[in-house]
Amino acid sequence: MIKYFTNKSITVFVFVVLMAALLRLLGVAWSYEPGSIRSGALQGFFRGLQNYPWLSALMALLLTLWQGFTWNNLAQRSGIMAGSSGYLLPLVYVCLASFYPANLYLSNLVIANSLFVLGLGLLATQSQSQRHSRQLFYVSLLFGLASLIVPETYWMLVFLIVAVMVFKTIQFNDVLAICFGMAMPFFFLYSLNELFAPAESTWRAASIFQLPTSQFSAVHWAAVDVVPLLLICALGMMGLVRALFSYYKNNTETRRSLLTLTFFTLSGMILLLLRWESLPQFYLILLLPLSLFISSLLMSTRKPWLGSASLVFVLLMQLISVHHKHWSLIDTLWSWIMPF
Repeated sequence: MIKYFTNKSITVFVFVVLMAALLRLLGVAWSYEPGSIRSGALQGFFRGLQNYPWLSALMALLLTLWQGFTWNNLAQRSGIMAGSSGYLLPLVYVCLASFYPANLYLSNLVIANSLFVLGLGLLATQSQSQRHSRQLFYVSLLFGLASLIVPETYWMLVFLIVAVMVFKTIQFNDVLAICFGMAMPFFFLYSLNELFAPAESTWRAASIFQLPTSQFSAVHWAAVDVVPLLLICALGMMGLVRALFSYYKNNTETRRSLLTLTFFTLSGMILLLLRWESLPQFYLILLLPLSLFISSLLMSTRKPWLGSASLVFVLLMQLISVHHKHWSLIDTLWSWIMPF
């Protein structure tokens, strides 16, 4: 099975697209709830889009597919994945992006992930061309836009500074470009809406950081909500550890890319712990490194059947996470896996 998905043919491409549509649109056809609206500059837009669930789901599907295939190209360029991954990484990416019914619809975290993909692509280009402050400003501007949509991701400022230090000797001008790029979208929006937006508008700068009271309430997660994701995270961490063990076998550029992704993973873990009460949506920040490390782990298994079994396990965890409350067969299967 792994060998089939690592073939870069049009047949595999079409199969991955159809499988992605099946994984995501089936829950929409069964009218799963889109979840609560998080804080951010586009919260009013997403709240209105909930009135058109099919449009929201189709937009989310297209963006998720674009993210998966673009991330696959970036991974190939970085050299972290040994050999050609074909379309295995996009399949794993879409599967992980489809955990929890709320993630089947367009949300601010889906948009933020698109901006992160663009930003990491520009960061990789910057490392290869050795451009300086102007290129870093563009990268930080994309991360700043993502932070405007998902305010907690302003923590990614630390990641950007550390990532630049991995690739080059950082200068004061670089730090200024990163900080200015991250802050510019907020101050631009603040200037506009203070002049034109009414006081009750959700686009106002003050309302962007207003978190709903429900996000601070006590969290009572059932095992079926947490365990599938924790198992997937454990699989991703195994892939990360394996990549770090082979660190010195890689060339210099691959080592730098690996360190950058490691810092991105740590930043995403910190954000997830800070927003544990929003776990069904907020873990999407970890989606980029997790999908890459899991795909790399599946390809590196010495026994092909073990990699195929791991891929089936990932798909099974996705089905349980999405359908366990709505599909009695999946609920029964979960009771067999976790009988206590």
